[in-house]
Formats: sequence, structure tokens, C-alpha cells
Amino acid sequence: MALKGTRPVAVPSPEEFWNSFVKPRIVRALGVSHRDKPDLVMQARQTIDAELAAMHRAMCSLRARRNTLIPIFGLPPEILARIFEFCVAAWPPTSWVDIGWIRVTHVCSIWRNVALHHPSLWSDITDRLGLDWVNDMTARSKAVPISYRQYGIDPMEQFSKIMIPHQLHRLRHLSISGFRDDSASILQLLTSPAPILEHLTLRGDSEIDRIYVLSPTAFKGHAPMLRRLTLSNVRIPWYSPILSGLTNLHVNLSDSTIYESPPDFDPSVDNADITARFNQFFDALRAMPTLETLYLENCLPIKPARGADARIVSLPHLESLHFLSKSGQMQDILSRLDIPPSCRLSFHYDGRYRLLHGDSVDDFLPFLVPQTRCIAENSPLLTFSVNLEKHQAVFKFWRTCQISANDIVVSRPRTSPDITITFLHWMFCIEPVQPLCAALPVESLRVLVFRGGGRTDDVTSRAWIDAFGWCQAVEHAVITGGGVGGFSRALATPMDPEKASRKRDDGTSFLTLDELFLPSLRLLELERVDFHALVYPEEEDGANSDDRNWPDGVEFFSTLKDHLRTRSAGGGLRLTLAIRKCSIDRRQIEALKALARVTWDGLTVIPG
Repeated sequence: MALKGTRPVAVPSPEEFWNSFVKPRIVRALGVSHRDKPDLVMQARQTIDAELAAMHRAMCSLRARRNTLIPIFGLPPEILARIFEFCVAAWPPTSWVDIGWIRVTHVCSIWRNVALHHPSLWSDITDRLGLDWVNDMTARSKAVPISYRQYGIDPMEQFSKIMIPHQLHRLRHLSISGFRDDSASILQLLTSPAPILEHLTLRGDSEIDRIYVLSPTAFKGHAPMLRRLTLSNVRIPWYSPILSGLTNLHVNLSDSTIYESPPDFDPSVDNADITARFNQFFDALRAMPTLETLYLENCLPIKPARGADARIVSLPHLESLHFLSKSGQMQDILSRLDIPPSCRLSFHYDGRYRLLHGDSVDDFLPFLVPQTRCIAENSPLLTFSVNLEKHQAVFKFWRTCQISANDIVVSRPRTSPDITITFLHWMFCIEPVQPLCAALPVESLRVLVFRGGGRTDDVTSRAWIDAFGWCQAVEHAVITGGGVGGFSRALATPMDPEKASRKRDDGTSFLTLDELFLPSLRLLELERVDFHALVYPEEEDGANSDDRNWPDGVEFFSTLKDHLRTRSAGGGLRLTLAIRKCSIDRRQIEALKALARVTWDGLTVIPG
């Protein structure tokens, strides 16, 4: 605005002003070309570069001033820092290319200054960003507690040897993975007290057949806040003081090493080391009264011939128990544990080091039966899954399934199982199911899932009835792959063969509802079944089920129709058939609709 009594002064446009302002600054460089002497060209370039740098700083200052006029910049630094904390949790850095939340510091100088003045934002340090970032984040975190995750060894090993010993006093979470024979010295760095360490993870290189040892003097025995300990291919003596007070213990040793017992171990031989190790294991558990998760693979101690501590260890807060054993000594451990009935259980046996039979379930039944029966009334078993694929037998139980408002099963559970029993390296066999179902409270089961890895007729109808005849309340069955031929026949086979024989003698051989296998069955899902496969008479009928050239073999589709018809005549509920990923044609689908409600995914899969 012009002053009173003066003539208005014309204000040049920004472009006119800066053009006229800059030209006098570079007047000496304007007359220089690339054909002039090199010294003159270099001097002109330096002059222009200096002006550009100054202009860049001026532009940054203008941008910063402009940003202060945006509403978000009215947020107090404390609120902005809190927002950054959410960014840290939701957008962690994964590599030097993807630096995650750190990109917010590149938005403007104000955001960068806020981040730099809040050390807690830089407390989660990982080597995936590279050595320079590790150095910067360590410095920016100042004195706040930090987490350090190291996934590689080279070139971080030398840095770790400097960083870890000096930062142990403020480490809250330490994770180091990938030990090798020449880098195990990293374990020797854990020599100072770790007063605030809460979570320790150490993972040896899984490709190397070696077990490393964490010294019992690690942290000088002083890690009072340690609650979660995860070790992979790293063994810790059971008398180590840092085990005291843990809430989560995870120890996994390589399956190529036998720490539990050497191949020539003789349990009848008095061995002081075996006795000490066994008793130290239970002493360690007693020092963890608030333990919530116990995960042990290939590290269970062997019960000695004499001198074993027989006292019971109570773990009232245990939520998850997982054992993998090669030695068959699991029962010796389980018999000394007192845990809540609600605890999630997982038992795995490795058949390469022990001959497995149908009675192998006896190792854990004395422990499992009271665990399940004591809460059967309030929280019964509702779902049972059997998987006999890939040379293993996996049995899973759930205390839940998807049930509609009118108390009809809708679908299988989507959660982790409450009980898992696995036999690794097990040939296709249904034998263990019978003692399991005979001992456990399976009368309440509503869903049955069976995945077989053999031929359609690999499991006989009598084997189905003997194994699952106790499951009278099952409404929803899922059968996949091998064994479906025997299951189909079981649907039309009387449960009591002696009673059926007497009825045949009397001339009344028809089925009644109380004789049906799975009498409450409503929904049958068939997956990966070849409806064109031939099914042969079973061995009890005088046939050899392994002879594929048996002249009386008929298509599974035809036998299924006959069995559905027989079951319906015996008073069985009209089934709903859900056919998924099967080898079947539309003609067969239409024929089945006369006997059941059929849903089909429309796929015709060629069996492989």
C-alpha cells in the first residue's frame, strides 16, 4: 500500500524480481562457454553451484514457513510423537530399501526434529537396515531401553562384539540368528548383567549339524526381568539361573542330533549325569511358577534307572504345552506335571528313532484322559481331525466348532486345536485311533475330519466302526482321499456284527437306527475323491483288497449309492453331500441327488 501523498510504486512479480536479482550475482559466468579455457569453465560452474546451494537453502526455508500454515502443524510435538509411535508399530523397517516408518522423517524438518528429539522412536534396532543405520539408531535412542535384532552375521559380527557388551545394561529384547561354527563367539559376549532384559532369542544356523551351548554363567546369572526365552539349536543347562521366573520357554534342538539319548543308551545302567539332568529339569520348572508356554523339542531328559525325583511339579498358569520326543520318555515327564485342564496340548513322536505301534498312544493316555474328562461337562470335545497323509499320523481335538442358533453344526473350527498328537514317519495306519476314542470322552464330538493318503479302499468298514463307533453325536464328517470306500460301506454296516448275524439267521437283516454308524450324521463333505475308482470286497468277505485285478471291483460311485439307499432304509437322516475337488461327472451328480441333498463345486479334478 502506498503512503498518503506519494505515488504508488509498482511491485515486480516474483519471477521478474528473482531474475533481476540473480543475474548480477552470476554476471561473470554469463559470458563463459564450454569452448573457453578449462579454468574459466570450472570457475563459472563453481559460482553457479554456490548460488544454487544458497537458493536451495532459501527455498527450504520458504517451504518450512509455508508448512507452518498447514493445520496439521498446529499439533503439539508430543501429539505428533505419539502418532509416530503408531507408525513405528504398524510400519517397521524391513531392509535398507524399505525403511518403513523412518520415511515420515523425510516429510519436513519439523517432523524430523520431533522424531530426533524422541529417543524411544529409535529403540527398535535391526541389522536389516545396514551397519550405518544400526549406529545411527543406537545413538539416537540415547539412554532408553532398546531392542536389538540381528538376522545375519557378516558384516555385523565385528559390530556386535563392540555393541552388545556395551548395551546389555539397556537391552529389553535381544534376538540373534544364524550362528555358525566360526561365529558362536557371539554367545560369549553375554557376560555382563542384563537388568532389564525381558525377551532373549538365540537361533543357531539350521543348516549346520551342531548344537551350541549357552553358558550357565550368561549375564553373570543376573537377568531378573527375563520372561521369554527362545532357543533354537542352542542348549542351556537346566541349572542355569536365568531360567528362574520365565513365563515362556521355547527350546528346539535339531532333529539330526539326539540330545535326549544316544543310540546305545541303556536306561538300566546307573548314570549320575542322567540322574542329575533329569532332576535339574524339574528343579528348573519349579523355579517357573508363572510359566504360561512350555515348548520343548528333542531336549527332554531321560528318566534314570534310579534316583529320579518323584515329586509333582505344579504349573497352574500353563496355557500351552508342546513336546517332541524321539526317546519315548514323554510319559516319565508328563506323570510328574500338574497343569490346568484348559492347557493346550501338543505331543509329537518321531518314528525314526522308535518303533511305533497302535499302542504307542499308551505313553500319554494316563496323562491325557484325566485332563480331558475333568472338564468334559463344561467344555467337551467337539471336533476330531485325523490326518494320515505324508507318512505321519496327526490327531487333533478342538473344544469348539461353528454351531448355528438352532444348535446345528455349520462348519469346522478356525482356531488352533486344543490337543494335537503327531506320530512322525508313520506308515498309513488307523490303529491308534481306536484306543484314543475308547479312552477319551468322544461321545460329545460333533465334527469328524479324516484325511487319508492311500487308496479309496485302504481302510475297511470294520476299522472305521472300531475307531469311530463311539462318536454317536457326530453331525458333520469331512472325508478326504484314502479310506472313503470303507467309510461309505460303514454307513450301511451294523455296529454290532453279532447282532446282525442273529438277525440274518432270523430272516430280518434290515438295519435299524440304533445300529447305524454315526447315527446323527447330517452333512458329509467329500474332498479329493475319485468317484470312478474301483472298490473291491473287503478281506473278511474272502477277497484280497490289494489285488487291483479282482473281477468284482465296482466304481466307488455305485457303492456309495447302494450304501446311502441302505442307510436311508434303516432310518438314517437324509444326508447333505458336499462334493469338493473330486473326480466326478454331472451324470453321477444327478444320480446322487435322488438319494441326498447335493452341493458341488463344479470342478472335475483328474486324480493324481
